[in-house]
This record gives sequence, C-alpha cells and structure tokens, in this order.
Amino acid sequence: MFTSIKISNLIRDLMSLGHIVYDKGYTIANGGNISARINESYIIIKKSGSSLGYLKPADLLVASLSKEYIPGASIDYSIHRAIYLNTDSKYILHVHPTNVISLSLRLSECFIPQDFESKYYLGECVPVVEGEHHIIHRKIGDISKNNNVIIEKAHGVYMHGVNVEELFYQTERLEHAASIVLYSGNRFK
Repeated sequence: MFTSIKISNLIRDLMSLGHIVYDKGYTIANGGNISARINESYIIIKKSGSSLGYLKPADLLVASLSKEYIPGASIDYSIHRAIYLNTDSKYILHVHPTNVISLSLRLSECFIPQDFESKYYLGECVPVVEGEHHIIHRKIGDISKNNNVIIEKAHGVYMHGVNVEELFYQTERLEHAASIVLYSGNRFK
C-alpha cells in the first residue's frame, strides 16, 4: 500500500511548509490546513485544531478519500477531498493571507493581478468562490480541475500542486499581487 519512508517524507514536507507559512504570517493560531496524497486512495491531513506553525507528526492523520467525513480531520477535509478527486495534485495548502482576504471582500468572480510577474505565474484570473463554507467543496473541486489557486471570499486561499515549494511560492505571489492592488488603489473587478 505505502511505505513508512514515503509517509515520513510526506510528513516532513507538510511540517516544513506549515512552519514556513506560519512564520511568514500567512495564517495565525490554529488556522489553515495542509495535506499530502499518499496514493490514489489515501492522504495525510492536519488534524482539526492543530497549528501549522507548530505542526508535529501527532497533529496529522491518514484519511481515506473514499470517506466523506473523517473524525478529527481538518474542518476543510471535504475541500481537500474534492480537490484530490478532481486533480493529480500531491499537496494542498489552505491559508489565510491578510491582503488576499481583504481584497477578496471586494471581488466577485475573479482576481485579476495587475503586475507582470503575478500575471505570469498566477494567470489572468484567479477564481474567487463564495458560498456556504460547509457546501463550497463541490464548487472548489470543480474549479480545481483548471486552476491550482482558488480564493474563497472572506476566508482564504486553497492551493494545490506537485511539491511544497510550488505551494509556498504561489502563496507568496498571491499575497504580493493582492498587496499591489490594495496599495495602488486600482479598481476591483
């Protein structure tokens, strides 16, 4: 099924990324969550209430993607599950960057980065979703088929990809792009 070496490497990756995004201020206290795909059927996901900044192996659990609910798993397990079922991504990160959340309050369907580098890496439109948080997983899962960065209005951002560095860079790029728009006073779309 899966080896203890593979599990150990995934746990190390999750702990490392969790500590970095927490230290950078992209999430606070016990907010945000993180997961890694073990194989087509199983993931490792942060337990509800654990802090990304102080993540340790005991704060993670193995979950079956065949189950719609996993006791003790992150409150956003259903969103992680929907993304994994719709993509080949290996990792998912959900954080609450201040500028992205602030900007999202003024957005409807799309965040359009204004600077060249952000457009190059994030694309012309970063999707913004809105709805009841406990049922939004269907919408995010659908959008994740064609987008690896998705903003949930007034809540945070979900990113998925093949390695933890990619997720960290996308977090930084999105927060940078949101800062540029907020500081420039550009009109919002």
